[in-house]
Amino acid sequence: MLNFEPITEKDLELLYSFYKDCDYGLCEYSALGKIMCIFMSNACYTVYENNLLVRNRYRNEYCFDYPVPKEGADTEKALKAIEDYCIANEIAPAFVEIPEDKAQYLLTRYPYFSLLQVKSWCDYVYEAEKFKTFAGRKYSTQRNHINNFHKLYPEAVYRVLTDSDERAIEEFFKDYGATFEKDDEEALQELEASQKMLKIKDNSILKTAGMFLGDKLIGVSLGEICGDMLIIHIEKALHSYEGIYPTILKEFVNMFATENIKWINREDDADDEGLRKSKLRYRPDFFARKYFFEIENELKYTPETEPIKTEALTLIPVTKEGMDEDFYSKYKAKKALYFTVKKEEKNIGEIYFTDFDYRGGAYIKYDIRENICKDHIKKALKKVANFGLYSLHLCVVYASCNESDGETQEVFSSFMRVKETEGENVIFEKEV
Repeated sequence: MLNFEPITEKDLELLYSFYKDCDYGLCEYSALGKIMCIFMSNACYTVYENNLLVRNRYRNEYCFDYPVPKEGADTEKALKAIEDYCIANEIAPAFVEIPEDKAQYLLTRYPYFSLLQVKSWCDYVYEAEKFKTFAGRKYSTQRNHINNFHKLYPEAVYRVLTDSDERAIEEFFKDYGATFEKDDEEALQELEASQKMLKIKDNSILKTAGMFLGDKLIGVSLGEICGDMLIIHIEKALHSYEGIYPTILKEFVNMFATENIKWINREDDADDEGLRKSKLRYRPDFFARKYFFEIENELKYTPETEPIKTEALTLIPVTKEGMDEDFYSKYKAKKALYFTVKKEEKNIGEIYFTDFDYRGGAYIKYDIRENICKDHIKKALKKVANFGLYSLHLCVVYASCNESDGETQEVFSSFMRVKETEGENVIFEKEV
């Protein structure tokens, strides 16, 4: 079973060991991106088979990032571990902030899902070389602002931030906060997180720099390199200094976008009108899309089901209110589908589907509380299994029993084949 731990600032180095070569191209797949968003996502992590697995909370439900592997690690095993974790905790798998190429794979992995892709989630991505000079007509406005800044403040110096700048950073955020116009909780938390992150001076991971006018800090930037992308997490400046924003952007890119860096990611616009307009003015080369998957199982599409009959038994699906309350609640939660087994109007037990694996499989189980002919049980189970395959549209039906339970093995063997042995259990399967 996976064991997730809350992400803290102390995990920066471990996180970056996975993200530094990550080519997913989204701001969320970065060490600082994770730490800055703790207040929003309650992110936790674990390492499994050399894959970084991150569990978030979205809409008050658990959801997962796509696994981030180190070289040679198998993401297939990591996805399976997430699925097993969800099944064990009786929650449906969900994946958030999935890059486009990984989303295409998930489309083929899961038969049933809901999918969201919202415009405001997209990261704004720009070609790095363009930001080093802002050459060409389309960047004339930015060049004019930068030239004007240098004319107004020729003594301004842009440099890397160090431990000795802590007081200047504190003063900067006092000045910045005095004119900060947003009052929603998320914006205020992001501002607080930005101030905390700028106190971290590990330049082997984080890239931090600022524009100084004498001893006064008037603009700050913070980012990190992931793969061939420089992700800029923080860009803040005092608006009263005309041209400061395009100036610190150009300076930051020239300082940290080495020849191996192809792209600049300036994150999403958080549905903020001002941010959206500003980021669009810099002419993004593309929008890095993010997808949200809620994985579903076959019970979301259960057809109208009539009782299933054999020559001796009647199997009544528990799919309506007013029937067995416990069984119906599990059906409504998409966790199980029960059939009440009746013999001559007497309830003698249940046959049911449970442990849906969200990839087209589920287990069939039974609990018969009266001695009846074994052939009657075999025929009833076979009919319910066929219902699962041909009406519920399962790809495979599984069953299991202890290897010492010869009677149950005989029952399942009558209509299923042995798939494998796991510990002391024999696993059976029946496919379409």
